[in-house]
Amino acid sequence: MHEKLLVNNSLKIAAIALAAWLLQSASFTAAMADNMQVINADGKTVIPPGYSIEYLKVGAFAVTNSAAESASKKKYVFDLNGNPIDRPVPEPVTDQVLPEGYSPASNEDGFLLAYGHQGTAVFTSSGRQIIPLGFNVVQYLGEHMFSASKFGDTGATNKFLIDSSGATVCKLPDWAWIGPRRRFHEGLLNIGEDYINCVFINKLGKVAFKCDYPEVGDFADGLCTVRYRNRDGKDLSGFINHLGKMIIGPFKDACLYPFANGLASITRSENGVTKAGVLNKSGKFVIPLEFDTISGYPDGTFLAAKGGRFILLNRKAQVLIKFPANCTTVQLPLKVSKDTLIPCGFGGTVDRKKYIGKLGSKWSYCDTSGKIVFEPRFSYCTEFVGDRAVAWAISHDDEQLTGVIDKKGNWIIEPKYQWIQIATSDRFIVCSEPTKSEDAWKEVGNRYSTFAEFLRKYQFIGMQHAELQRIFGEPGTSETPARKTKGWTESISYDLTPGASCGNACTQVEFGLDQDGRVFGWRAAGGSMQDCARPWITEDVTIESTNKGLILGNLAPKPR
Repeated sequence: MHEKLLVNNSLKIAAIALAAWLLQSASFTAAMADNMQVINADGKTVIPPGYSIEYLKVGAFAVTNSAAESASKKKYVFDLNGNPIDRPVPEPVTDQVLPEGYSPASNEDGFLLAYGHQGTAVFTSSGRQIIPLGFNVVQYLGEHMFSASKFGDTGATNKFLIDSSGATVCKLPDWAWIGPRRRFHEGLLNIGEDYINCVFINKLGKVAFKCDYPEVGDFADGLCTVRYRNRDGKDLSGFINHLGKMIIGPFKDACLYPFANGLASITRSENGVTKAGVLNKSGKFVIPLEFDTISGYPDGTFLAAKGGRFILLNRKAQVLIKFPANCTTVQLPLKVSKDTLIPCGFGGTVDRKKYIGKLGSKWSYCDTSGKIVFEPRFSYCTEFVGDRAVAWAISHDDEQLTGVIDKKGNWIIEPKYQWIQIATSDRFIVCSEPTKSEDAWKEVGNRYSTFAEFLRKYQFIGMQHAELQRIFGEPGTSETPARKTKGWTESISYDLTPGASCGNACTQVEFGLDQDGRVFGWRAAGGSMQDCARPWITEDVTIESTNKGLILGNLAPKPR
């Protein structure tokens, strides 16, 4: 069975908003610097093209000359009128804090992992070294803890648990398996091998508990999801506590999502029908198991759908907003106040292959009473930033272009740009040209940003093999798995080139094809034995931050 990309249900539809915002972010500015500029509400140029531009949220723009200065990473600050000003530019933690001879590997929670000529070291954001060279591999485990490994005198690999001061907490067992996505959660870390054993340790390296569940999630709100099959072959799941004891469940044929604020979403299939609801920590349904879908939000509300009708519920299952019957998509903001306008899609049949939204769908906004603000007219639109929002329209030559609208749906900036970022109510960073084309993949160099753009541009899941090759060309490798998964007949890989910032040393993207020659999923690969454990991404996604790479937590579902 292919592993699905599991997005926390409490954030799934919120992630749709993040994915949409990615389309107007500065994530791809380096590739588009020659076509970027800042304009005002009249469409007049404030900062001309030729710069990589970032809005600093303090009434100024940071700009980098795309030609002469980009190699030195030198930035300048312009005010809202395009005049240069003398103000230091906030810089992220970079290799500038590293001594000579080191190159950065990753940066998490203010810890900079760096490669040296004798292994891997760890530095703080100020440049203080806390883990010296000498380890072959160092991995950040979250909660200010690290694992480190090096070869012993006998050739065996010795593994250690290290704290943020650089002190060795303990030597880990030889059998300990800490995959690239393993992290401490609530002071506990699973060092058992997936699908074989489960052993949680605490920050002192002591065993907290062992259990026999083959699939174990991460602790959240004091509980952790587990999944297993009983002797009768039934698929069961439930929640365990910090002692490894199941206190909620088991449930048959159910998908459980992590607890947050004392509640957890659950979907359950019975006789081919899937229903969703919400549990409390007593295992009781506070929102009955009767909805088609349900997704939770940090404020304790839940967006649910039943019979194709969207409603917003509170934690007591009381209806807060009832959306129109012809509303087919709701992009609920993370925070909803009485004046919030909620982007909604109306109508539509199947998902587009070229554009966001659904074929034939029109977008507008609903207020918190559930009423449509103005007639749906856009191919897509985002939540408002102040009194401005980004909206998309289809041009005469069938291109999807973006502009800026006000709260009455009137164009402030006509839709003629590839993407737009709203800086202020009358200052906008725009780009007028496509960011990448199929020819960009064939260029020598780091293809990661190209692949990130392709994730935005295409819907790979279900794509025919021939179309995949039209985009990427001939694959680097192609093979038929020795052990075929159901429906999996072939996998093909494309090089991202060494040094691509994909996370966990990924250098390839592998696509899996089913028996009809269609893509069922893809995954990042690096040519190691651990790649077989990397999950297949089986739904269309976008990347939230290009700095974090192709890790699961950086992928968000595409709007539907």
